[in-house]
Amino acid sequence: MTESSLTLGMFVTNLHILSQTGNAWSKIYSILLDMQGAFPALARMVVLLNLPTYMGQLRALNRHRRHITKEQRQTELRKMSAMKVDTIAPVDKLRIQIENVEFAYLRRYQDAVSDLSAHMNCKGSLTVEQGKLVALIGPQGGGKSTLLKLLGGVILPEAGRGILFVLSHLRVLHVSAVPMFFKGTLYQNMAFGVMPGTEDARLDHIIAICRCLGVITTQQLEIMHYMTSKESYDWNEVLSQSQAHLLCLARALIANPEVMCVHKPMACLDESRSKRVMEVLRRNVVEKGIEQDASQIHARRPRTCFVTCHNHHGLDQADSMFHISRNGGIVPFERKHLKLSMFA
Repeated sequence: MTESSLTLGMFVTNLHILSQTGNAWSKIYSILLDMQGAFPALARMVVLLNLPTYMGQLRALNRHRRHITKEQRQTELRKMSAMKVDTIAPVDKLRIQIENVEFAYLRRYQDAVSDLSAHMNCKGSLTVEQGKLVALIGPQGGGKSTLLKLLGGVILPEAGRGILFVLSHLRVLHVSAVPMFFKGTLYQNMAFGVMPGTEDARLDHIIAICRCLGVITTQQLEIMHYMTSKESYDWNEVLSQSQAHLLCLARALIANPEVMCVHKPMACLDESRSKRVMEVLRRNVVEKGIEQDASQIHARRPRTCFVTCHNHHGLDQADSMFHISRNGGIVPFERKHLKLSMFA
């Protein structure tokens, strides 16, 4: 009796041990699967972290911009002194300029010299005064987005090729056509890049800009709820495409930069909303910021906005337009010469 009871006890103990061992191996197997799924990303990260950086080129470009800005400021200061005009700051009269700039997209990181998938050569010049709304139009693949990224500092031009001059003291913001959000509340996303405690970071200021763009209406009160909520969501799943697009535009206006480079501000919007967006961007240029103190407009720097357009809606708000052709040519033209075929 004792021997059979002992055998049964040993059997139950062995079953328990085997069960625990099976659970442990199941967890180990799950961890191995997670590691296997992470290996490709880790491999890409290792490659990325070992790529040569462009910090030297960026440092040289910034130093060149500061030097040119200083020279042009002194020249403009002498002109204004000779003309006895002092109502406008000399740096506000300096222009943004692009001339014969070259840039090449690389197909692979391994061969950065001969393996080029696309090469852009901006033949011609683009010179813009501060405080203007500038539209870039042209066929798909002509280089509009590349030119906008060059202006916004997202990509850097080939060293020593042409002129890319954006004043060194101006804050430049590039707004992608693809809405981007991070894990956090909607307010944190909208106030990203704004100093906490400032006027631009106030909730009522953010809501006012969203109302200007039409992202908060009587039919879209859920946006107001999300704006005041402390909950975090995957905003690309919660928001519609048009809501996400308008909120990203609103975030750019909340950041209040001196130069905005907006890629396809009218994408995924109907004609009425497209016109409204362009009217708001126009207001940003004229009023030197949206929902800012009107009594301090004289103390604010000019606001310049570059936009790329895929149709003709809202272009009547632009101060000037440039056509970007597939061969890299930049041609200024008047609105009366605008044709629908220019967007094809």
